[in-house]
Amino acid sequence: MNSFYGVTSEQNSIFFNEYLGASITFTGVTIITVSIMAFENFLTDNVPYKNLDQIIKYITNIINEDYKYDYDELFDVEFDIDSELMLERILDKTHEDYAVGDEDIEVIKKLLDNLSYNQLIKIYLKNNFLDMIDMSHVLSGLLNDVGIREDFNDPNEPPEDIVEPMDKMWGILKDWVFYDHIPIDRYERAMEDMREAVLTVDTDSNFINLYNWHQYLSDEFNFINPSVEEKVGGINILIYILSYLIQDALDRMTGNMNVPRDKQHIINMKNE
Repeated sequence: MNSFYGVTSEQNSIFFNEYLGASITFTGVTIITVSIMAFENFLTDNVPYKNLDQIIKYITNIINEDYKYDYDELFDVEFDIDSELMLERILDKTHEDYAVGDEDIEVIKKLLDNLSYNQLIKIYLKNNFLDMIDMSHVLSGLLNDVGIREDFNDPNEPPEDIVEPMDKMWGILKDWVFYDHIPIDRYERAMEDMREAVLTVDTDSNFINLYNWHQYLSDEFNFINPSVEEKVGGINILIYILSYLIQDALDRMTGNMNVPRDKQHIINMKNE
């Protein structure tokens, strides 16, 4: 198949088609850049705002989402999160090329001041999955139920008794953490911006950095000289969850491209 793709782009080939090779290349670029943005957002909250419109769009997208899990289902305390803290976080996440002026700050401040506590915490936790696990007693409990398993050596075939808690973990993270929107300038961002989650890319791959997750598990479970099997088992919890995340991100992409729903699952990124 890869060879056929090559000959459709070769002008001296009898299979040459000026549209086919280019369209395959563009589709591959789209898949790779959508994947980069999904991983950068979810794992490191590293898709900075480049202008005021992007900030407002980000906030309004989140507060207008339908949530399956209510606050009281996931949290047993109220946290010290207010509009002042959120303004600081948003300004810290602006792109280096965006010089935020006083007028922009005033617009953002007024928007945040008019939001409820529940709306503010939804913004705070979006793309903030480690804090979400720490702050939600339900997620923390599910992670403890899964535990660090030496027999979890393949993320595509987890032990049967941990599938249900991991699926519920993803359901909550999808609701509260996953930002299911694709940046229109994803190609420029992928080419020019400093990445934190995706170390490098190939024509059909993203190689991701899961060190922060390893460190989190080490602290959470008090790892002292863990075995290779324990390290792999712990990392595979997140890889299992990311498999759902990337499928949902690519489903959003194919839906935006008007791919028929029964064909969308064909576009996927496998674990290796």
